[in-house]
Amino acid sequence: MKRLTFLFVLTVSFFTGLGFASAYTIDFEDLGTSDPFNSNVTDPDLYQGFSFYGASSYAKPSTDDNTYRWDGTNGSYSIAANTFGGITIKSATAFDLESFYVTNDATGYTIYYSGYNENGQEIYNGSIENANGYQQYFVDLASWGDIYEFRISTSSGGGNLAHVCLDDLTINPVPIPGAVWLLGSGLIGLVGIRRRFNKS
Repeated sequence: MKRLTFLFVLTVSFFTGLGFASAYTIDFEDLGTSDPFNSNVTDPDLYQGFSFYGASSYAKPSTDDNTYRWDGTNGSYSIAANTFGGITIKSATAFDLESFYVTNDATGYTIYYSGYNENGQEIYNGSIENANGYQQYFVDLASWGDIYEFRISTSSGGGNLAHVCLDDLTINPVPIPGAVWLLGSGLIGLVGIRRRFNKS
């Protein structure tokens, strides 16, 4: 009985820990002087469990705006698009995106951002119209839920593109589905039934 109780407590603790994972922020501060992001836009760069496309890491501040090391980003490090194509972030599992900071390098352009589901369908989108160059914007998404991909870019609307810089993404892992909780309960029940058969 003691073993069964221990197993029950251990299983509940495990699934509770998974199901109620707290939000965290990807702030890129651990990049230091090394840059895990390459210049190939089509190849993913793995970082903190996510695949980043089209991104390069940058230190700030800098007096030269053309280096895209902008004072508009938080902390010492951020990421910026290494081409005019923007940044794409993908995950193998669903996540909720709560907020982020963004800056671009052209005044009067629009910053576009969107979220996609597991099938690659756009389910969320938003924009910052007529953004000021090198100004930091905080975007509160009120939790875009169950997304697998996030894209952000900036454009004049007339075909002209600009670079975009991204920082401090607040991520909230999607809670464990009820089916997993049911599986855990079923496993505990099977252990209990087996113990009774062994006793008899």
